[in-house]
Amino acid sequence: MNEVIRTILNRRSIRSYLPDPIPQETMNTVIQAGLAAPSAMNQQSWHFVVLQGAGAQRYRNYCIEKLGRDPYYGAPAMILVFAKKDAIAPICDGSLAIGNILLSATSLGLGCCWIHCVNDLFKDGIHAEEWGVPEGYRPVGSVALGFSDGPVPEAKPRADRTVTMVEA
Repeated sequence: MNEVIRTILNRRSIRSYLPDPIPQETMNTVIQAGLAAPSAMNQQSWHFVVLQGAGAQRYRNYCIEKLGRDPYYGAPAMILVFAKKDAIAPICDGSLAIGNILLSATSLGLGCCWIHCVNDLFKDGIHAEEWGVPEGYRPVGSVALGFSDGPVPEAKPRADRTVTMVEA
């Protein structure tokens, strides 16, 4: 089995993180992988907000104020993904970028988890500009990133009857 397939099959959602910062070179690689995602008509409609250090803590405090909890499980870094509202397929574009972020993070030894609450926090773009998001973008999702504080969970069983094979 090649490394790409192994990474895809071994990726898990991590919900407990060490406080250790992610090396900048590693974070840059994860960001580049997100930017390399396919997008509808190559519009590359995404905008990433990368939060580490004091920025991550400020965002965590914002989440706690708005939601009453830290939805990022104490991760030392987060990437919020937004996409242009008027793009051909903004949700698909942003989702594919998140997929690349998750897989690249896993391949580099980071724990990660897709966090959806960014959609509620920035509904209709409200307050997004405070975090550097240009006008006209909508939230797609976000990723908690860091080094796992514990064992990687076992894979959950895949749902039955989710594939139909049609042969000529």
